Amino acid sequence: MIRLAVFDLDGTLAPYDGFTTPENAAKLKTIEQKGVKICLCSGKPVFYGCAFARQLALDDPVLVGENGSEIQFGIHLPPRFFYHVPYSDTAKQSLAFFKKAIQTEIPDMWFQPNQTEVSPFPKCAEEFEIIERIIENNAQHIQDIHIFQYFDCFDFIPANINKGAALKILSKKLDISPEEMISVGDSHNDFSMFDYTSKSIGIGLKQPHPKAKNVSTLDEALEEILEIIDS
Repeated sequence: MIRLAVFDLDGTLAPYDGFTTPENAAKLKTIEQKGVKICLCSGKPVFYGCAFARQLALDDPVLVGENGSEIQFGIHLPPRFFYHVPYSDTAKQSLAFFKKAIQTEIPDMWFQPNQTEVSPFPKCAEEFEIIERIIENNAQHIQDIHIFQYFDCFDFIPANINKGAALKILSKKLDISPEEMISVGDSHNDFSMFDYTSKSIGIGLKQPHPKAKNVSTLDEALEEILEIIDS
């Protein structure tokens, strides 16, 4: 029995900087109406997921932001429940070092307005190369953090924080076991939740995951979930 369906946002529920189609929004609503709680789990801040959930007209979603560093129940502000995952002083020092180093080299760099992670968005190939060089030349400062590079940004993240770890927290808070969860994502950033949930679906995964059924579209993933719920 599935009680929690967890979805990555960008590249999964919608194209990057795009919208979910009305047809797929209706399927999400149907999943919710069948008694399955919807969780939006994103690398973006939790308020991004909050706005997205309002667009989808979800009744009472769970929102996870910054790759698992913050958890919120519902779309109302202030939320009835909010949790900010703690992380080490060593990680804080590492994050502060790299943010300052990037700002020094690229003064007009735009950083995603996070509470925890450091996420610079380079504007061109040259800025990507500058950040890559900063990382390479300061390996000694990569302490208790992980660094991920994407097509549009970098994420500097405390080592104890990931989407799967956030689902473990939710499991205890909601009294929902991993066997009662299904997760959906489109990249290696979602693998930690694939590892945690008993069922998982990848959408166009370039790197296969041993536990994830790989499909081509969100529509296929939603149909798969509805079939599981109804079986």
